[in-house]
Amino acid sequence: MAIVSIGYDGTVDETQWAQMVSKVGVSEYGVDRAGDFATSIIAGDRAVAVAPGTAWGMGVLDVSDSAVSVLLDSVTTGSRWDLIVLRRDWTPPGGSTVVAVVKGSSAKQIPSGRNMGTPGVLDDQPLALVRVMAGSTAVQEIVDLRVWSRNGGMLFAKHDLVRSYTGAIGTEVNVDGILWQRTVGVNSTAVWQRVGTVSDSGWVRTTSGFAPNFGGSGSYMVYRVKNGMCQFRVRFSVKSGTVDNPSNGNIENTKIATAPVPSRPADDWMPLSSGVVGPVASGTISPNGDVTLTAVAPGEEIKAGREYSLGGMYFVD
Repeated sequence: MAIVSIGYDGTVDETQWAQMVSKVGVSEYGVDRAGDFATSIIAGDRAVAVAPGTAWGMGVLDVSDSAVSVLLDSVTTGSRWDLIVLRRDWTPPGGSTVVAVVKGSSAKQIPSGRNMGTPGVLDDQPLALVRVMAGSTAVQEIVDLRVWSRNGGMLFAKHDLVRSYTGAIGTEVNVDGILWQRTVGVNSTAVWQRVGTVSDSGWVRTTSGFAPNFGGSGSYMVYRVKNGMCQFRVRFSVKSGTVDNPSNGNIENTKIATAPVPSRPADDWMPLSSGVVGPVASGTISPNGDVTLTAVAPGEEIKAGREYSLGGMYFVD
């Protein structure tokens, strides 16, 4: 594996400057394309491979032309999380960038042995956490710790642990659709503040999850979660018989279905009102997913062949 670096000792020509400024000038760390410097499991005792590509950190741009294999040490008991890094060393003439391993512990976190905070001397750019287990030659799990950044400056990442090494005040990172910002909190301490969600599930429809005797012909639940807000609808009928209904319409809470996890409200039950199908009705949906019918039009019979619908909109995070 050959890594060609720009930014150590020596001059930087105009072509090299054009290649690096849009990357190293935007964020402390980053990789270029989706697969660059990705860590994957390969054949061999506790073996992983780090893909070629382009990465940068602390003012140095590195381009690798081939994958490198890494063999991890065994663990005698339990599991150990090791950190795969791109290590930059400014000590030798011309500098050096290599793939290295920082041995960790049983805790799923970035090890304290990682070289950090000394740009221009020695620094480790996290690429992945890798779990090895006693009695097994296979790598058990990989946590991707790479970040991406370009125009605009926001970081993009796959796992929340990236926030443990990208903590400069002002940092904004999108972790799998959840937006975080590093701000100044009480007593002038740096804190992470969750500022929103960027995601869209699209419309998801299911015919499962209905309570016994509900979920008759034509019954379904459909929802869409976009940026933390859920639109939810349920259409239902009973399969047989008739549900007891007082003359005033205020029926005893009757569970209709259990809603899928993504569509459940965040903190408390939320009201549902009648939809376009069936007579006037009302209900609720709870954080554990219980969809409950609470009232229908006075004198209305809830019986087989009669369709009802409920719907609502609420936050899920």
